Amino acid sequence: MGSVTGTGRVGGLVGLNYWDGEIINSYSHSSVSGESSDIGGLIGEVYGVTLINSYSTGQVTGSGSYVGGLIGYKHYGTITHSYWDIETSRQTTSGGGEGKTTAEMKQQATFIGWDFTNIWNIIEGVTYPYLRWEEAPVLWTRYSFRIDNETQCLGVGGIAVDSEDNVIIASNRDVIKYDPNGNVLWEYDLCGCGVAVDKTDNSIVVGLCNSSVIKFSKTGSILWIEELQEELWLSSVKSVNPEGDILVSGFGRVDGVFKSYFEIRDKNGNFIRSTTRPHNGWWPSAGFAEPGYIYLAYDLAQGVAVEKVTDDFSSTLWNYGRWRRWS
Repeated sequence: MGSVTGTGRVGGLVGLNYWDGEIINSYSHSSVSGESSDIGGLIGEVYGVTLINSYSTGQVTGSGSYVGGLIGYKHYGTITHSYWDIETSRQTTSGGGEGKTTAEMKQQATFIGWDFTNIWNIIEGVTYPYLRWEEAPVLWTRYSFRIDNETQCLGVGGIAVDSEDNVIIASNRDVIKYDPNGNVLWEYDLCGCGVAVDKTDNSIVVGLCNSSVIKFSKTGSILWIEELQEELWLSSVKSVNPEGDILVSGFGRVDGVFKSYFEIRDKNGNFIRSTTRPHNGWWPSAGFAEPGYIYLAYDLAQGVAVEKVTDDFSSTLWNYGRWRRWS
């Protein structure tokens, strides 16, 4: 990304390539602008270059002659399997290369002869090609700056993805659903401490900071809100099983003793059963395993315990403790 500006012989990667040379496996997303001639998305002016397996996508503008999507002006040289985006560049001509639509530029089949095993990578239909030594490109970033100093839930409480690749974030003062391109579909000003998706209908269940659980339809309508059986400091939803049952974990005073707390509700919010475990200050967690079983994790004074239990909480198949070493 970025921009390149100049007078003449301006390119996103090279302004002027003079005499013999090779440019292989390269690209530019930079916008390019020049006040004169020979302006190209990748190379401004070419003298004898061999360009192989390269592309450009940036907008190209120039007030003079020879303004091209990939190359401004080519005297002579060989351009092989190299492309530019005719939509984002706003250029339909070039001194060399092949112009493609944005959709075509995000398909591996467009790039004839390119090595997508060792050199290039692409997320089909989503990204342009990128070199394998690079990290996958960030497609979008969104921020929320709402802060409430009185909330007990800090930061991001959870993230979940539905079957349509929409993403739901539960944070200290927001429950927000984004589409795959980062557009907000709906949002609520709530303290969410955990989120899960019921894949049977893409409804969304969120544990709230006030000892309750809320369920939304996929379009954002509130289906129900239910208080938990115990008053907790924090309540988190991490898991929904294939039948739509909801597993909640949290911590608070139960019968006058501070404990880790786990509760199951059906998809309509009705209470099914609950259980407790010891608590030592850190947030417990839980998740449905294969049908009939649940994993519980909670903090002890000397370490962390993990259990696999039956979903009626009647028996423990195994438990594991990882103990701290104090220095």
